Amino acid sequence: MNAIGFSFIISDSQTIDQQLSLLRSMLDAGCEAVELHLTALVDVSERDKERLFAAIKHFSYRSIHASHITIQQQAADLLHYQGLIYRVDAHAITIHPDGMAQWRWLTDAFGSLASFENMDRAKDLGQTPSDMRTVFADAPQAQWTFDLNHVYSNDDSMQLVDDFYDLSDRLAHYHVSGYGGPELPHTTLHDSNQDIILRSIRTNHPIIIESYGTADIADFHDELVYVRRFLLGER
Repeated sequence: MNAIGFSFIISDSQTIDQQLSLLRSMLDAGCEAVELHLTALVDVSERDKERLFAAIKHFSYRSIHASHITIQQQAADLLHYQGLIYRVDAHAITIHPDGMAQWRWLTDAFGSLASFENMDRAKDLGQTPSDMRTVFADAPQAQWTFDLNHVYSNDDSMQLVDDFYDLSDRLAHYHVSGYGGPELPHTTLHDSNQDIILRSIRTNHPIIIESYGTADIADFHDELVYVRRFLLGER
């Protein structure tokens, strides 16, 4: 079965001990994958950083989310994310391809760990298979983060899925969550019952659930159970 886990945002709204407790709860619940959102740890001690990164490394699949890298700000951000990749021994770094006209410089920086994500309806590039072919033509070494919520936001029939699967054989992992419209782009699947999104999972690649933010991620159990039961054919 797919390794399953959650998008995990490191936030100043919680202490390091609280965030470590939540990571342990996810591991105890059987989560094997995690995608880390982290912009800075300016006020965190080196000891606490080590504790945090050691906890992240208990997950068998580890990704970093770096959605806002652009060529204009690359120098500082590249160094930051290269350091994170090293410290958690990441398998991929998810990058939004919109906002730039070239992408190879990111595989120059991150090698084959660079993983471009197909985009939601609000972005100006990356919503279609054609857009993503343009990205991969420029950066053929890159992996691909397949966001099924984003496909649904552009095409709730999910008919685009077949064309997306023809894109690349370098799928890194999936993103899944419910879609509540432009005002609520990420919501829980167990409330929205948008099983058409989960039915589009066709491979055993890891699954990152993006249904929660910092305020409600502690409620992850219901969503984990829902996704796991679906994959086991119990729904």
